[in-house]
Amino acid sequence: MFPAIISGVTLAIVDATSRGCVFSWAGAVALLVFLAVTMFGTVPINAGTLEWNSNVPPHNWKALINRWERLNNLRCLLAVLSFVLFLVSAALHLS
Repeated sequence: MFPAIISGVTLAIVDATSRGCVFSWAGAVALLVFLAVTMFGTVPINAGTLEWNSNVPPHNWKALINRWERLNNLRCLLAVLSFVLFLVSAALHLS
């Protein structure tokens, strides 16, 4: 994850004056939002599940799992979106 974010931000900085710079920056922002959702959304839930007792789960376990699934869907969408935005930026460089 971190190499992709570093590469994306570096590309956006280097690509600052080309036709595809808007798409490069949008891809970098999507990756940064992906990181934020991971660090502040799914990671705390994952850490909390390590302490769960499988015989006596917490009273709100279904809500936590549903929240994790929604956040994971958002993370997947952001990852695909950033990839598409970087592809558009690259295509604009080739044209």
